[in-house]
Amino acid sequence: MASHALTMPFQRRWMAWTALIKADLLALSKSWVLRGWLIALAATQFFGLMMAVMGNRMQPVPASTVVSGALLGFLLVWSAVIVVLSAGSISLEADIVSDSVLSRSCTRTQYITAKLAARLLVVLAIYAVVAVVVSYVAWRWTAADVSIATLATGAGIVAMAVVLLVKLGVAMSADFNNTIVDVVGLLLHW
Repeated sequence: MASHALTMPFQRRWMAWTALIKADLLALSKSWVLRGWLIALAATQFFGLMMAVMGNRMQPVPASTVVSGALLGFLLVWSAVIVVLSAGSISLEADIVSDSVLSRSCTRTQYITAKLAARLLVVLAIYAVVAVVVSYVAWRWTAADVSIATLATGAGIVAMAVVLLVKLGVAMSADFNNTIVDVVGLLLHW
């Protein structure tokens, strides 16, 4: 009986946290920024990979060049989209955060970590798909000059940088109430 009484508050907190994550994932699925990013990302990766594979027929293109070029895009080009997605997570809802925290059975920590978890899930899922596809195409159809472990290590390092960027974005969004300040400040910092 005592163990059941101890697990009930944890279960309620867990259910509230997962409900917040689901709600934020639903809101992200309706985001035009995310949809536009997916379309632009798919188009640029498709054409970039096709150029690499076609160029490999004339002159061998190293797989490391193809993978590093594609993953470098996440740190240089797509980081701006990641900043917009993460830095606007809390500050866009600054007026209703207090109402949502007070009217639901969740704490501010649960609210912020749910925003962070949802942003990380979305961004890392997109990154993982791109990294796996690019690595496979480069390994299969270009000059294989690296091992699979080296490809995985490179993709892991870029993934850690993407995680850092999302964490900084959500932290800036929690600290400041202005999304423009968050985005510009994080882009300057990055």
